[in-house]
Amino acid sequence: MSQPAYKNDKPRFSQIPPRALWSVAELLTQGQKKHGGAQTWQRLDDLEASREYADKAQRHQWQRLAGEVFDPESGARHLTAAIADLLIALEVELVVAERSHRDQAYHEDVHIAGGHPDISGECPFCPTYPEDPHDR
Repeated sequence: MSQPAYKNDKPRFSQIPPRALWSVAELLTQGQKKHGGAQTWQRLDDLEASREYADKAQRHQWQRLAGEVFDPESGARHLTAAIADLLIALEVELVVAERSHRDQAYHEDVHIAGGHPDISGECPFCPTYPEDPHDR
């Protein structure tokens, strides 16, 4: 039997395991309630935060590999917590990359137009602008 042909390459959300996703959503909801309704991960916007969540996920994975199924602090499965932490790490990484790409595109548009957006003379995308006195 051959594989079905798909008309496009759009993401197929039906491929996400529903029970696992449900478990992650429950844990994130529990975390939101614990922190007074705040979704603190949505305010994260640097790669250090992404690394911290990736580290948390790794700790949960190691605890699971050591034979501990449930996190004694939250009562959630370690694998659920690891997946939730990895999703947050990935989300933060994607947000940072998107912002960097958007900033870079804006910067290129401004230079094509012949101007420079920063009145102070500093441009994070122009390594030689302004001249660094330490390079002399």
